[in-house]
Amino acid sequence: MRIAANTCFVEEGTLPRSVYFLLSGSVMKDSKLNRLVGVQNSYLIEGSIFGETDLMKNRNRTESYITVSDCYLLKITKALFFEVMEEFDDFRAEVEDIVQQREIMRLARIEAFKLGIDEQTY
Repeated sequence: MRIAANTCFVEEGTLPRSVYFLLSGSVMKDSKLNRLVGVQNSYLIEGSIFGETDLMKNRNRTESYITVSDCYLLKITKALFFEVMEEFDDFRAEVEDIVQQREIMRLARIEAFKLGIDEQTY
């Protein structure tokens, strides 16, 4: 799918229904938590997978995704994503590692917010 620049195509707080692969372009991740903690927005580049963590954790979206440039994305439905995860052990292991790493960072930002620490200091 093609999405024009400066388009919010996934909103924080919504129910996750898809996982995305960024084929071309750049996408910005934005969240209330990052703004509260004072963390700058991060950017996804070509080849990135995103949206998988909230699906795997069975929770609403924790970030919004906004195109920085015109983008081409591969959008995979929740059902197909889990079907592929079941079929391909290496892919599942890779995704589980990504989810674990991203969740550790998210929890660290929450803890920093609770403690009133700027994330850059730890």
